[in-house]
Amino acid sequence: MAAALERTGDAWLSGLHDYAYTMGPHHAYGDLPEKGVGTDDTRYNHILLQLAIELGRLPTREEFALRHLKLYHHPERYFPKDVAKTKEQFDLFEPIASAVLNQPSVMLPNRTVRQRFERADGMGFPMLLGLISLTSVGLFFPGKPEEAYTAAYDIDYYDTGYAREAVGMFAAMVSLGVAGAAPLDVIQPVLEMNPLQLGNCFEGPFVREKLRRLLERLPEGMSDPQTAAWLSRELKHYHPFDPFKTLAIAVVSMRTQPENPLRAMAIAINHAGDDGHFQDIDCYGSVTGALVGALMGIEAFPSDMAATVVNANRNQYGFDLSAHAEDVCRIVIGADNA
Repeated sequence: MAAALERTGDAWLSGLHDYAYTMGPHHAYGDLPEKGVGTDDTRYNHILLQLAIELGRLPTREEFALRHLKLYHHPERYFPKDVAKTKEQFDLFEPIASAVLNQPSVMLPNRTVRQRFERADGMGFPMLLGLISLTSVGLFFPGKPEEAYTAAYDIDYYDTGYAREAVGMFAAMVSLGVAGAAPLDVIQPVLEMNPLQLGNCFEGPFVREKLRRLLERLPEGMSDPQTAAWLSRELKHYHPFDPFKTLAIAVVSMRTQPENPLRAMAIAINHAGDDGHFQDIDCYGSVTGALVGALMGIEAFPSDMAATVVNANRNQYGFDLSAHAEDVCRIVIGADNA
């Protein structure tokens, strides 16, 4: 937050800002990128969309895993601007993707398929990788939230535990949103949903129950900075990469600002840890942006900002977000007419 104050003159981040430095393999590549370029979250989600567009449908978990393996083994085909960094980024997926396909691992040659599945990402707890990679799944199931939930849960081959529940719930909300449901009308139906009968005799599904309780505690009438601070306090015990934390930030931000996507995203990205520093805010902003975007549409964003983002990502990565959106619409419309 001190860095934001120093660079922008305001501790509260909002709008687009210039990059100040180059970043590593999980962020922007090459020299200083243009304002509006996405970090790893945009690239991860692009991979799903690109594959779906090629197939004319949503990929299976095996097809998704195979694409991640190809990104690791042949990075020059996908991100030729920086092959070495692309390979380094996607070594994260290689052990699990190869396990899905029952293949030996280059990264972990001494681990069996079962051991690699149990390892997941090696950090020992559910992660948010599915949320930032699969934010678009719900778009393929407009008005079919349970189908969206199940599809997202199935495709998310990488995650473990309640991370997959969070991915399913997010897809269900997006499904309702793109079918025309108002922002405040997508939360309760998903909180009442459990298509895979998760949970046991002790408690219902983890994310659903935790999110329900968090929303019950949400005070009314707070300002945007107060909401961000409240979220930081309420979620401080969760790891920055926790999927429940990420989903909760997105839902509360949208719940607080249901008519203003930029203010909702500002609440999400102004999230601080105990030390007062921002925490993984590109992920929180990406997931929140995907949710409010599906609910409110591109028309709710300033046209000049949208154009800046589309052009910057086209120049940096070579893909066109606007064209991809049109392609996905054609796939969904085609499926509905089949």
